[in-house]
Amino acid sequence: MRRIFPLMMLCAVCLCFFGRAAAQESDPAVPDEIPFETILTGWHANGITERTALVINDTDGLLSVWEMITRGTSPTPEAPSVDLETTTVIFVSSGVMPSGGYDVAIERIVATGGGLEVYVVTREPPADAVVTDALTQPYHGVTVSKTDLPVEFRWETK
Repeated sequence: MRRIFPLMMLCAVCLCFFGRAAAQESDPAVPDEIPFETILTGWHANGITERTALVINDTDGLLSVWEMITRGTSPTPEAPSVDLETTTVIFVSSGVMPSGGYDVAIERIVATGGGLEVYVVTREPPADAVVTDALTQPYHGVTVSKTDLPVEFRWETK
């Protein structure tokens, strides 16, 4: 009996662990992470003054964002090459910040039910940070597989 008890306990622990992992894999309530690739990132989007969140599925939309990002830049760099037949661009900007040291980033995208949730984090510089004394407009743009699903942006400040 003394030898069987530890073996039974080990089996019970394994069943609990692997059973829970299998349940999570097949549980439709657990959101699926959507892979994405960064195509735009920076701190000076001269034409974007307000917090912005966009889903772009056409060339005109992408060129409009590119124009806002590069406004005042001479010569204007070429817009990124994106196949909008197979991808969607998701773009966020924090708007105008009072100095350097601020950032915005799309941290993850998940599929839930009938849509996507985009988790965006804005970061402020620490109080003792040495930063530029210039207005900045942090932005981040990513591509995902083509989608027409509704997108909800969830913003968090750290």
